[in-house]
Amino acid sequence: MGGEPHETAKALCYSRVAHANPGLLDWQSRQNVKYAREQGYNVVVRIEESGSGRCMSRPGIWQMMMYMERHDFDMLIIDNLSRLGRDLAHVLPLLRRLRENGIRVVSPRQGNLDELIEQLSVLDNGIREIAAERGVPDEVV
Repeated sequence: MGGEPHETAKALCYSRVAHANPGLLDWQSRQNVKYAREQGYNVVVRIEESGSGRCMSRPGIWQMMMYMERHDFDMLIIDNLSRLGRDLAHVLPLLRRLRENGIRVVSPRQGNLDELIEQLSVLDNGIREIAAERGVPDEVV
């Protein structure tokens, strides 16, 4: 009734395994795409990579950031947060950039992760404030 037509969310499906395991990577990728389609999202990009989650300097992360800068997607689908990285101190800045660009983060296994990300961000800010009050350098926190 009146109103704007609903635009289908454009999804980027990101899959990562720590060690070369084509079967597991393919399964994870298929689960992400299946979830996207079940939710009515349009999968516009699929990124699959093997590599350690301890390092954020990975080709798949760089690709994701490039697509984000171009506003090619507004929904990130990941199996779980650990697929982005294993160290919250390194993953949280990426999650903040995604949020600042209006990108929602969802998981087939964990659902909508936006609220969790917001809580983690608030907690991180609180820890940094306490550390600053105590004279702890930001790079140590």
